[in-house]
Amino acid sequence: MLTNIYLQFSSLKIAKIANTCENFTTALAKIVNTSFSSGLFPKSLKTAKVVPIHKGGSKLDVSNYRPISLLGSFSKIYEKLMHKRVLEFFDQNNTLFENQYGLRPGRSCEHALLNAQNSILQSLNKKQISVLLLLDYSKAFDVLDHNTLLHKLEHYGIRGIVKEWFKSYLSDREQFVSINGTTSEKKPIIYGVPQGSILGPLLFVIFINDLPNISNVMNILLFADDTNLFLKHENVECLNNLINVELCKVSNWITANKLQLNYDKTHMMIFNSRKKDTSKLKISITSIKLTRKNYCINWTFVSKS
Repeated sequence: MLTNIYLQFSSLKIAKIANTCENFTTALAKIVNTSFSSGLFPKSLKTAKVVPIHKGGSKLDVSNYRPISLLGSFSKIYEKLMHKRVLEFFDQNNTLFENQYGLRPGRSCEHALLNAQNSILQSLNKKQISVLLLLDYSKAFDVLDHNTLLHKLEHYGIRGIVKEWFKSYLSDREQFVSINGTTSEKKPIIYGVPQGSILGPLLFVIFINDLPNISNVMNILLFADDTNLFLKHENVECLNNLINVELCKVSNWITANKLQLNYDKTHMMIFNSRKKDTSKLKISITSIKLTRKNYCINWTFVSKS
């Protein structure tokens, strides 16, 4: 909410400048076009101001604060224009994974929910046991490897000057913390996509876009950084073996892409209309057994097993 207020305030500042300066929009368009044609993102727009917001509990415990990253007003203009170009390019080439429902026009969490619900109901009608695996990444947006991301952008057709622009956009970034008017020293940001940015979420969607390629067995649903894996089978033992084989592939992908799972928030749900004994399901990833949940806050499912 605070970030949205900041963005609205930023837009108002830019609109005010535009209304008071006759040649403002012309000059701004020239500056932005020069950035795009040269492949350079202004260094002065790469600094983020981090404001810790108290969530509750003891104010002496640093874990009770949420860091809100604030970027400069003019940075949003560059990002919004590039975001529009990249998304149009991906849509024209049907590059994004079909079941990626996050951060895409015309798609929402409700669409993802309906997809998952339909898969579950179909398996129940066929008297199958189905398992929904809900993966949660640890600080996903903060740990993305820039070289891996740039390699993926090139693979999807973002090359030449545009790729150089993204390389410039990601590199040489800094951030500082501001508390009650006191600021810290600036520290470099060498991993992750810029927090509080317009391009950051889209870049993560692109980064994770190749995950579904690891399997032709799982039904994979993505909503930004939420990854949901759906598998089904008539036999409990076969399903158990199938899931663990597929999760090895997932684990290898996560390792190769230098991400980490948050095991405290990674769970599984079991759906079984015939009341079969599912106690033989021993599902683990990287040797860590997944806990079973009877409900999921993200998808608002209720297990009937």
